[in-house]
Amino acid sequence: METTSNKSDGANSIEVQRSNSLPTTNLPSGPHNLRSIALYTYRNLFIFKSNREMKVPKQLWIDRHTYRPTEIAAKEELPPNFSIMKEYSAFLGIIHILDSPFLLLVDEVLPVCNMNGHLFYTISSISFIPFEAEEIMDPAKKKLLFEYIMYLRKLLSQGYYFSLTYDLTLSKAKQQKKMPTETRFQWNHELYRDFIKFYIDPIWQVPLIQGYIGFFSSTIASERVDYFLVSRRSCLNSGTRYYARGLDDEANVANFVETEQIFFTGINAVLMYKLEEVLLSFGDKKDSKLKSSWIEPLL
Repeated sequence: METTSNKSDGANSIEVQRSNSLPTTNLPSGPHNLRSIALYTYRNLFIFKSNREMKVPKQLWIDRHTYRPTEIAAKEELPPNFSIMKEYSAFLGIIHILDSPFLLLVDEVLPVCNMNGHLFYTISSISFIPFEAEEIMDPAKKKLLFEYIMYLRKLLSQGYYFSLTYDLTLSKAKQQKKMPTETRFQWNHELYRDFIKFYIDPIWQVPLIQGYIGFFSSTIASERVDYFLVSRRSCLNSGTRYYARGLDDEANVANFVETEQIFFTGINAVLMYKLEEVLLSFGDKKDSKLKSSWIEPLL
């Protein structure tokens, strides 16, 4: 695939060929379960098997006592006597709440848009599966955990996006260069730390971004134009304005956001993104702001 790029007044553009794919507006309606991964629960073990979109040729075994993940060949027979088998839309990692580990799993999703065959989703419902048996949990701790989980469910249902076939942490230009996942935009990166430690295949990871994804279609000169806006917020030095300002000790800009605009016209896609930030010195009392300006379409 040939690409061309140019830079002008802080804006970057890249043109790529559009592949034949499902219509952008061909989306399921309402919350639904993608059933892309199956979880088998045992007394001492969790086992994941992928199906449908993920198509991972392995099984993932996670010990419920050590939390250590291990990859097993897909052809291996499952151990007998699992207590529960349930299918989920995505596995987002292992989250620790009050020192108690949980599997973080997406139940139902809401489709946002279909960009060139890649479906983008937000979270409609989510599950927290405890490693520790619920019947032996301290009642007071169990009540507090329930409160935290309710807060997290509400938090994750607003402004978080993922795709099973597209790395949303990377702009289209970076994907053309085959760059790895950009962890500063992956909000669940720490939830996979044991996977990284034990060299588990990254294909099990589903990068989760926070930000905004928007889409609309129009017709210009009898030609359909699909417009996408993707904003991804950095998870480094993030927070409310009174606690995250300027730069931190690693020079991460407070609440940094990268935004890209993608236009599909005919068989071509034109990508434009613009990064502008105010770099404040330590002690500067001015607010850190993300400047934005309209970029003329390259049509």
